[in-house]
Amino acid sequence: MVQIPAGTFLMGSTEEEERAELRDSDLGDAVREEWFLAATPPHEQRVVSLLVDKFPVTVRQFQAFTESTGYRSEAETSKCGWRWDIRTQKWKRSAGWNWRCPDGGAMGFAADPDHPVVQVSWTDAVEYCAWAGKRLLTEAEWEYACRAGTRTRYYWGDDAGYRDIDRYAWYIGNADNGTHPVGRKKPNPWGLHDMSGNVWEWVAGAYAAYPGNRRKKGSLRADRRVMRGGAWYFHPTYLRSAYRGSAIKGYFVGFRCAVDDPGSVGVD
Repeated sequence: MVQIPAGTFLMGSTEEEERAELRDSDLGDAVREEWFLAATPPHEQRVVSLLVDKFPVTVRQFQAFTESTGYRSEAETSKCGWRWDIRTQKWKRSAGWNWRCPDGGAMGFAADPDHPVVQVSWTDAVEYCAWAGKRLLTEAEWEYACRAGTRTRYYWGDDAGYRDIDRYAWYIGNADNGTHPVGRKKPNPWGLHDMSGNVWEWVAGAYAAYPGNRRKKGSLRADRRVMRGGAWYFHPTYLRSAYRGSAIKGYFVGFRCAVDDPGSVGVD
């Protein structure tokens, strides 16, 4: 784990920044403005010191958890995983999709031991954390840890034209249709790997509006959980430090864990 220092930071981004990202991404009908504006407005957050996993939880680690406890993931119990249907813009139940076989065998997507575990629900992630004596990061902790003291679009810079992204992240332009072993890309300034790209990561909170957010009532849904960081099959705009994703179930979503720093108890 990596120790993250206490500090205050500006979380989120402006409406102007998010609309520019939406426009410049040139993704057309595949995206909705509301997805981008969920990250607005910027607001100050205070984070106390904590310890954060250097890497996302791997298949090997999750397997150790299931073998130790007999735990069966939600996708295994229901015999169905979930995937996002790009055509209908809806979540779709998919038989046989789970963390052992992330795509149900449709594309030969292997659950390699050193790859981040996917097809785990938010509840699966919470159960793993409890077994490991850890917890999920709050959304503010996640963005603070990802930014690592930066205020740019990504922790490696604004990266106009995406000239530097290949050194730091797996995304749709270089991932070759699948996840990759953790730790193969350069870490952020605080030593955390894969905070952008490879797999989305669950955080503790529900998909709630930021203070002062001007989106229409009901467009943010409490039944959805927040996921952060983007993934191997996503455009670079989704890998930005401020971007907020959301989901009901797993799909290609993983997680990493945190532990309260004993030295930060009582520190505000």
